[in-house]
Amino acid sequence: MAYAISIWREEGDMDLGLKDKKAIVTGGAAGIGKATAKALAAEGVDVAIFDVNEIKLEEAAREIQDASGRRIVPIATDMRERQQIETNVDRVASDFGRIDILVNNAGASRFGDPLEIDAAAFEEAMALKYFGYVNCSRAVAKYMMNQRWGRIINLVGSGGRQAIPVHLPGGACNAALRLFTKGFALRLAAHGVLVNAISPGAVSTERMMRLVQSFADKEGINYERAEKEFFKDYAVGRAATPEEVAAVVLFLVSEHAGCFVGSNIEMDGGSIDTI
Repeated sequence: MAYAISIWREEGDMDLGLKDKKAIVTGGAAGIGKATAKALAAEGVDVAIFDVNEIKLEEAAREIQDASGRRIVPIATDMRERQQIETNVDRVASDFGRIDILVNNAGASRFGDPLEIDAAAFEEAMALKYFGYVNCSRAVAKYMMNQRWGRIINLVGSGGRQAIPVHLPGGACNAALRLFTKGFALRLAAHGVLVNAISPGAVSTERMMRLVQSFADKEGINYERAEKEFFKDYAVGRAATPEEVAAVVLFLVSEHAGCFVGSNIEMDGGSIDTI
């Protein structure tokens, strides 16, 4: 396969044990979510994609299903609405017969001076990402506990461990999700349900490209120079790709990650002192 996991297959034909599993990926119409849904489908998983962008949602579902031959179900979902989340999770459980994997990925927040952006920026970040993750995790937990097997992966973010003044709405949300991940993991582990998190730094999504372009416009430089300047503090000199993040998700939801409980894997490209 095209992901980093492929090296295992070349060397030892590692079976991730995912064939015919059933998954939900939130924010799955683009970026990390889409790459994750694609990676899961390539491993033989049927995937329900939750996203608020119905046009991109339908396009992503068709693309992934055509490429993998697996069943990909697009479900328009506003992750700020708890009742909508619960209804759609129940729909997936009824349709698929079970829910084995949840990848919480939907969430974005506004950047800006914390004294100048309006209070709604903080409320929006928590409503979409924090409560979206919490509500979706709680909704799938009953099914996973009943079958005594499940994997919940929270895509959090490196801003949750290092304060960045212009990223406080998102950073505060990420910090809260780190705590939730650990606590929820400790509650569910005895039932065969493992909860873990991945915290990427910059990832080369459309949103990141817009940020780099905005920086280029502000500084009056071309995109290539802006990108180099933007990632000068990254040891690897670049952002992660969505596919690289998806490869880590694949491992964490596999049969080979049975002792990861409440872990948070940093994927910051060496941009943060992790000692």
